[in-house]
Amino acid sequence: MLPSRVTAAFGLLCLSAALLGSCSLNFDRFHRASRDASTPDNGGGAAKGGTGEAGSVGSAGTGGSAGAGGAAGLDASVDADVHRDAAPVAADGGVPCRTDTGCDTLTSCTNTPGTRTCGACPNGYTGTGATGCTDINECLTSNGGCDALTLCSNTAGGRTCGACPGGYSGSGAVGCTVVAPSSLVYALNPATYTTGKAVVPNVPVGQGGPVQTYSVLPPLPTGLTLNGSTGAITGTPTAVAASATYVVTGANPGGRATVSLVIAVKDLVCPQGPGPTMVAVQGFCIDSTEVTNAQYAAFLAASPTLSTLPPECISWKTSYVPAGSWPATGQDTYPVASVDWCDAHAYCHWAGKHLCGSIGGGPLPRTSADIGGEWYTACSSAGQLIYPYGNTYLGTNCNGQQYQATPAALPVAAATGCVGGYPGLYDLSGNVDEWEDSCDAATGFSDNCTLRGGSFLDSPGVSVMQCAGRPTNPRNNRYEGIGFRCCAF
Repeated sequence: MLPSRVTAAFGLLCLSAALLGSCSLNFDRFHRASRDASTPDNGGGAAKGGTGEAGSVGSAGTGGSAGAGGAAGLDASVDADVHRDAAPVAADGGVPCRTDTGCDTLTSCTNTPGTRTCGACPNGYTGTGATGCTDINECLTSNGGCDALTLCSNTAGGRTCGACPGGYSGSGAVGCTVVAPSSLVYALNPATYTTGKAVVPNVPVGQGGPVQTYSVLPPLPTGLTLNGSTGAITGTPTAVAASATYVVTGANPGGRATVSLVIAVKDLVCPQGPGPTMVAVQGFCIDSTEVTNAQYAAFLAASPTLSTLPPECISWKTSYVPAGSWPATGQDTYPVASVDWCDAHAYCHWAGKHLCGSIGGGPLPRTSADIGGEWYTACSSAGQLIYPYGNTYLGTNCNGQQYQATPAALPVAAATGCVGGYPGLYDLSGNVDEWEDSCDAATGFSDNCTLRGGSFLDSPGVSVMQCAGRPTNPRNNRYEGIGFRCCAF
């Protein structure tokens, strides 16, 4: 029979183990251990009591002393058995949630008899705790619920909505609301424009909320338009308009703002410097005739310097004096001829003008459409005519090869039927070819540059006599059938 003290110890240990979820002590093993510990034997306490200190003391006395030592040793032995059997053990002998749980780190792990249970993945993730949790990119669907004007940024387990843009109140998460525009300002105000000359777009700058629509009252001067989306004023005015105030309104669902814009349109005033009188054409001016011998002589008398020439001329050019017989005695009103491209360029620069090129200034690329060039626009009445006087060749109108029995240059404007494409323009077909600021390169004397209008040497009806004719000659070429006229803006 077990001593009451030992029985009580067993009960206490069993209770402790039960609280840990298991009581796996073998009562027979407990009984044997207790019996061996109580058997009188010299040194029995040490043999049966294990390493307990009471057992060591008992080994020095008789059996009675050994009993006390054995009891202490038994306590240690029983305690070891209890801790060994207390934790739940998985089928493979491991401790599931204390070692390698197998659950995703974002989920919980719960011990169950012989195994474990993984919790569910948190919000914002797909999958399971056992197979793994994968973040859901909420921004891929309807911008993550953020306002369409804001940026959705995916985050672990959720998303972040960006701030509403300028001119809007609210937030990306709850929605952005447009704010009413508070003011409008035009870059050019007052604005003065010129008939026939395309205006530089005049664009407003607003404060407050973004403007979605623009309108203007009263209507803008003829040829000018207001862009209803941007508020930009563009176009080419076609008639003179006195200075007046135009109210531009910018609006959005939140409200509106207005600005008073003063606009006037005046006639194009052409420079009246050296050379032929100029005629206003579609926003630029062009000489009414070819430059004459007398006018070119005035240029030479001013001792012009070669240093003003462009690089493609300055490397080889040594003089502005025309080739052949110069001065052309008794021919003051005849077109100057036997001049190269650089001579023509230098004269126009000296006169405060430029060799005709692109509308708005600069060379006309050889690959560009004719309609972008000053010379063609003037000759064809902005693309409406084949010849300056009409669409059918008339050999008696302009000084081509057919015009007189012995082909030769005539005084400028002598062919009175060769007028157009605008009133006051003469000899845009025939008499002498005219250099244009339109070359295939800018390297030197061998660049090929465009000649316009044909000359007294050209056969009836050939294409070079047309406004669209574009033959070329080397930049340094001089012969009796080549002259020029100038443009300005």
